[in-house]
Amino acid sequence: MARRLARHDGRPRACADGRRLMLTVRGLSLLASAVLLWLVGRVLGVDALHVVAVAAAALVVLAWLSVRLPADRVAVRRALGASRLAFGGRTEVELKARRDGWLPAPTVLVADQVPAPLCEEPPTFVIARLPRGRAVTVGYGLHGARRGRFWIGPVRLGLADPFGLARRTRALASHEELVVYPCVEALPDSATARTPPARAAGDQHRVLEQGDEFHTMREYVQGDDLRRVHWPSTARQQKLMVRQHELPWHAQTTLLLDTRAEAHRPNQRESFETAVSAIASVGCHLAARHHHLRLATEADCTLPGVIDRQALLDRLAVVAPSDAPTLAGVGELVRNSGGEGMMMACVAPPPGSDPVAVAPDTRALLHAGRRFRHCAAVVVGGGADPRADELVALLASAGWRSVALAAGQPLAQVWPTLVARRNPTPA
Repeated sequence: MARRLARHDGRPRACADGRRLMLTVRGLSLLASAVLLWLVGRVLGVDALHVVAVAAAALVVLAWLSVRLPADRVAVRRALGASRLAFGGRTEVELKARRDGWLPAPTVLVADQVPAPLCEEPPTFVIARLPRGRAVTVGYGLHGARRGRFWIGPVRLGLADPFGLARRTRALASHEELVVYPCVEALPDSATARTPPARAAGDQHRVLEQGDEFHTMREYVQGDDLRRVHWPSTARQQKLMVRQHELPWHAQTTLLLDTRAEAHRPNQRESFETAVSAIASVGCHLAARHHHLRLATEADCTLPGVIDRQALLDRLAVVAPSDAPTLAGVGELVRNSGGEGMMMACVAPPPGSDPVAVAPDTRALLHAGRRFRHCAAVVVGGGADPRADELVALLASAGWRSVALAAGQPLAQVWPTLVARRNPTPA
């Protein structure tokens, strides 16, 4: 039988005394009383007091042995439901306690060390009876309330005698890694490709559902708009043929995330998390449509190679604000991009009092975008910061697709505006 203990002081009950064997306050008090009774009986010559003193001392010794001998025969194993967790998701953890020794085990306390963002209260359980050779399973849930990489463990095991005179605690060297991904939004699909996977792997272009430029003819795929069926070609080929239109975004996409702490102030945490969520949402959206992704920040523009969806989310789960003062580092993208594909940037407006048009950050961003065939930007800070709207207008005049995103605002609300906006002719 196991029950969970609710603790409000933030510490597991089983770990209160560290990793050593010790007598409790009750045990020490009883031992001191036994010594005192022995002395009083010695002075007064009352043999009955000697008997009571010996019995009390023997009880303390037996309690000490009851938690000392079986302690090394009790083991706890942890089973984590998932090592990767979506933002806001839940997973279950099971703890299996087992006793293999022949000595009976006293009350067993099991406490797992869990970071506060994953669990409101430390999971602590009391197993009143642990049968020999059989596992007793207890469990608790974890909630991905904050992105990051967390370590679960170690498990603290505590044994206490029925009278509460002695207890022993020890830590079991068991750790599990849990990665909580950033928030990923489902973006509208009105302007994305519906290309079969077999074709998408080798194509250099993707097609818009409502494209502008004719690219080629292809066979009908379930889900295509019937209004795009080309009947003369269908009659010649004796199978449904549809018009395919070229997507102006190349299948190779570089994602640029602005991680400067200075640029995301004054609401640094909310603004930064909005930027991370936006770049994660765009990356997953494009990865599902067979785009080759590369991730860069102003502090790391080496572009090590193409990454998949899981690798992208793994990196974004642990990205942190940087101390970089400017976006000057994105100039490396000019040399590393090879002049292909699209750059999708999620940036904050330039800090300081300089006009946005002449700010070094703006010049560095425009310079980095010159080697890409297509550029798009989500500027975090729209609404509350007029400099964000000014940067959006400036990028649009330079031929970028750009849109402002307020801190905490879902990207899905502005995504249709971004993908539907036509690139003006650069000034």
